[in-house]
Amino acid sequence: VARWTGTAWTNVGLGVNGTVRALAAAEDGTRDVFAGGEFTAAGGHPASHVARWSYYDQGWTNMGSGMNPDGFVHALYYHNNGVLSELYAGGEFYLAGGVQAAGVARWNGAVWSAMGTGVSHTVQALVCDRVGRLYAGGDFITADGRQVNYVARWMGGTWTNVGSGMNNTVEALATDEADNLYAGGLFTTAGGQPASRVARWNGTAWTNLGSGVSGAAARVYALAASGTNRVYAGGTFTNAGGREARYVA
Repeated sequence: VARWTGTAWTNVGLGVNGTVRALAAAEDGTRDVFAGGEFTAAGGHPASHVARWSYYDQGWTNMGSGMNPDGFVHALYYHNNGVLSELYAGGEFYLAGGVQAAGVARWNGAVWSAMGTGVSHTVQALVCDRVGRLYAGGDFITADGRQVNYVARWMGGTWTNVGSGMNNTVEALATDEADNLYAGGLFTTAGGQPASRVARWNGTAWTNLGSGVSGAAARVYALAASGTNRVYAGGTFTNAGGREARYVA
């Protein structure tokens, strides 16, 4: 892990001892940063797959007992609604802070808690829209025991489906200023309709984004939304919407 100062790269303390797969910035004025991944130590101290960097103290701290030793973190999302600040973590773990938490958990600044009964497999992506609805994507089929097909929404203390979902893994999620949800991954249908590796949910239905992306072993690994109805995608594709687009569009 490294930090860009605006002119140069610097280290972040002693860093961590394994792969970092996710970062999230605290939106509470502290300028702290959360890291998740495959590491077991941060700043030379035990930290089981998730840790917090304190900008003020310039040091790493663990977050309770973290996740189970063989459970990695793949996604982090920090949400602050002006009243409550929470960090969501997703991955392939089954314990968070010693609490049963299948694939997804919530940190309130002091302790971890489960989110329903969790999901049936790995969470690869997390995002909230402006009104605080949390979406999770991954290679899971069920959430809270319900059929959700690779993408789910957390509402009212339970996981619900997002339409009929996808036909394959969701690797990335993003929301825009109109609260449209974008999903990218390995899927070829969304809501039962053709959607080549990328699709948009408008709150009621999934639609494709033109002909999507394609190419040998095409897959979308990253999404970023800007304004309304504008999204950027990165992955292993070489074509987007019928045009050459080498890995980003």
